[in-house]
Amino acid sequence: MFIIVNHYISDPDVFWSRVKSKMDDIPADVHFHAVYPSQDMMRAVCVWDAESAEPVREFLESTFSDVCRNEYYNVNAEAAIGLPKEQMA
Repeated sequence: MFIIVNHYISDPDVFWSRVKSKMDDIPADVHFHAVYPSQDMMRAVCVWDAESAEPVREFLESTFSDVCRNEYYNVNAEAAIGLPKEQMA
């Protein structure tokens, strides 16, 4: 299942530095597809793939909760346009 995460970033320098340093720490049961940051780097939308939003939430909250607030939702794949072709879960 695809999961969208909206990030509302309070400290972009720390957030984006941590993103780069934590890419190898993503759990094996989730797959990161893409990130779409705003021009000012204060917001971002990410596309993930996992069996549920919970493993994505656990990873992101434990890694980034001090520098951003996150909103999660499962994608309605039947109604979506442009989802990544590869799907892990």
